[in-house]
Amino acid sequence: MTFIIKKISSAFLVLLVIVGVVAPSATALAATFNNDSRDYATLQVSNYTRNPGSSANWSNSVSANEGEVVSFLVYYHNTASDTANNTRIRVKLPSGMFTNSSIQGDVWANNESAVAGTASVSLSSNQTLTFIPGSVVWYPNQSTVSQTLPNGQNGSEIVSSNGLIIGDIASGWDAQGYIVFRAQVSSTPTGSLATVTTQSASSLAQRSATISALIDANGANTSTWFEYGTAPSFGSITAEQTIGSSASGSNITAYLTNLSPNTTYHYRAVARNAHGIAHGVTLQFSTLVAGAQATAVTNGTNDITGSSATITGAVNPNNANTAVWFEYGTSALFGRVDGSRSIGSGSASVELTFLLTGLTPRTLYYYRVVAQNSYGTTYGSTIYFTTKADGPVPPVVNGPSIMPSSY
Repeated sequence: MTFIIKKISSAFLVLLVIVGVVAPSATALAATFNNDSRDYATLQVSNYTRNPGSSANWSNSVSANEGEVVSFLVYYHNTASDTANNTRIRVKLPSGMFTNSSIQGDVWANNESAVAGTASVSLSSNQTLTFIPGSVVWYPNQSTVSQTLPNGQNGSEIVSSNGLIIGDIASGWDAQGYIVFRAQVSSTPTGSLATVTTQSASSLAQRSATISALIDANGANTSTWFEYGTAPSFGSITAEQTIGSSASGSNITAYLTNLSPNTTYHYRAVARNAHGIAHGVTLQFSTLVAGAQATAVTNGTNDITGSSATITGAVNPNNANTAVWFEYGTSALFGRVDGSRSIGSGSASVELTFLLTGLTPRTLYYYRVVAQNSYGTTYGSTIYFTTKADGPVPPVVNGPSIMPSSY
């Protein structure tokens, strides 16, 4: 069995200690959270300012200075046999200034009472800890790629009394997940909201494309990703990239695969820092039409002499990279190949001509055009021609008539 325990270790968590897990109520409830001996702590913390993007700094305690950012991670795993209905998650941030605080995170459902975890936050001076809007990221179902929050929520619900709704959570390891968000220690964070410029797609193919963007972090540690899909609401996201705090602009790209041929996709770049989430404009691209075996037509012969002739044909690549050539020879088995070249992957017919030289005068030749792409090899029909005599034909000269002598 593959557990998210392994996945979180590589992406976010390295600690195997469960902190402050509250045992489920003794009442007859159908769901139970985080009571397996292999589960992570329900709540863990990290200093994001000192360790941005690190996977080795999640713990049950953290220290921070004024102006720094603290990350919180809430882990959930339904260990019962029944689905946890309408599952919610919340973290109770301190309401005022403090130096040391034990912060509680809760996971509960309609059919399960709250399971709580605690983590300690120690500040260098008396400060407040404020939720950063737009910082919530959800990783459901053992995913290492974040997913859109359900029900149109913006993430701030996680620090409210009602909590953030993540829906029904199935039983078992496959439905494990976690939520990460950030909070600011007192003073206004440096920098400003990132500037995002979505750029045109490139390297378009039938099932893939490259999308790019220019991101100005504007002085605040910034992470970026792309949203994309066949509808303006997107539906898919790329892996998150961290670009630091540079204001000079960073070019980011993502290579999209497993796309559908001949389909329009919508996409935009997204950037998040301590000041919130910024979205670039939405652009579109269309994947190429699905390819097919090329169409090959052998055409006529021109400029026939005793030792040369120009042969012609036409090939439609049918949206797949196609190579073409001519076969020819003095029998219908041909025996010679010439004129090889690539004609690309378009959808229009390409006219072909090739000059055959070194032919034998007064000889019958056969030829045909051949096209090959990833869908197979196509042969045009066989046509023949006869070379002319070598040099001019001497004129027929009538000799003198032999007349009988007259007597």
